Amino acid sequence: MSKQYDYHKREPHTSWQIVHIEVLLEEALKHENVSFVFYAALEARNILEQTEFDLILMSTDKTEWENVIALAKGKSGLEKGNQKYKALKYKYQSFSEALTKVILDFSLKIYDYKASDKFQSLLADYIHIYTRTPEELQFYSDYVQRGIGIVYETIAFIKSYYVKQDDGYVFGLLNFNTLSEALKKEFENWKNSVSEDTEALYEKIKKINDEQSGGAKAVLVE
Repeated sequence: MSKQYDYHKREPHTSWQIVHIEVLLEEALKHENVSFVFYAALEARNILEQTEFDLILMSTDKTEWENVIALAKGKSGLEKGNQKYKALKYKYQSFSEALTKVILDFSLKIYDYKASDKFQSLLADYIHIYTRTPEELQFYSDYVQRGIGIVYETIAFIKSYYVKQDDGYVFGLLNFNTLSEALKKEFENWKNSVSEDTEALYEKIKKINDEQSGGAKAVLVE
C-alpha cells in the first residue's frame, strides 16, 4: 500500500481496503451517512472473500491456478473452491503455523472459516438491501446501527490474521521456495499424511531447523 492513503485511488491491497473501511465508518458516523455503512460492509466482505481465495491459491500448485480462477468465477465459485481444497488448505496452514513458531518472531493462526462464513452472511444483509423499509434505512435505526457494529467486528477479525507492518497489513503467507530441502520434504510428508498431530509436526520442524541452521530463520514471509 502507498504510504499516503488516497480515498479516490483504489489500490489492490488489503491494507488499503482496511484503511478505506475505517475511513468509510468514520465518515458515516460524522455525517450520519447510511450509504457509507453499506459501502463499508461491501468492502469488508470483499476482504473475507479475497482472503479465502488467496488461501486456495496458496494451497495449490501454480499449474492449477488457471482452473482455480475459472472455478471461482463461476456460480458459488468460492464455496466450491473451499470445499474442493479444504483438506489441503488445512495442511498448508497447520504446517505454516508450526513452522513460524520455530523460525519467526510471530506465529500464524489457522484461518477460522466458520467465523468468516458467519461474518460474510451477516454482511450480506447490508449488501442486499432491497427489502428494507424506509424506517430501517434511517441512520439511527436498529438495523443500521447493528450493521456498523458488524463491520467493526469483521475488521477486528480480519486484523487478527494479519501482521501490522509499517503503514500496512501483511497476511501470513509463507514463501515455500525459501525452505531447505529437508523442510520441503517434511511438508510433503505432512501434506500427504492423515495425521493431525500438529505438536509432533512442530517438534520435527524444530529438530530439522536446529540441525541445519542452528535456529536461524529459514523462510521468508511475503
